[in-house]
Amino acid sequence: MAHIPYGYRIERGKAVSDPEQKEKLNVFLSLYLRGLSVEKARSASGIKLTKSALLDYMRAGTFAGTDYYPPIVPEGMREQIHTELEKRSHPGFSIIAPAIQSFTDFQMRAPEKALTGTAAEKAAQIYSLIVPAENGRRQITAKEAEKVSEAWQ
Repeated sequence: MAHIPYGYRIERGKAVSDPEQKEKLNVFLSLYLRGLSVEKARSASGIKLTKSALLDYMRAGTFAGTDYYPPIVPEGMREQIHTELEKRSHPGFSIIAPAIQSFTDFQMRAPEKALTGTAAEKAAQIYSLIVPAENGRRQITAKEAEKVSEAWQ
């Protein structure tokens, strides 16, 4: 049996919104967009999913509608959620565009100087060294990985 995303149920072979879950989901997403943490918004909305399940669900964006699942949130909310997820993510990381499928789609620039600051600041500096590969997919070389390792220390 396939997993049915939160907010939906199957009736006569078609996905339809579950009114109770839809209401809870809209409350959760609204509270999250107003600045509450995932945990606090989850608790206030009455959703019983785990934090990680909710984060995965928000990243997937099924609630905004697919070929099979009808939208159960206002139009444009998926983009708002993805923007908010991006804003709240670790400073050195980001939601990567769907066109970029793996780490091999990147290349590294050598750091101009040794990295400094807190671990988060160092992570952000390393992230700034990663750029999309110019000529297609390419693995980071051992030499480039060594440069990053040296800069990290």
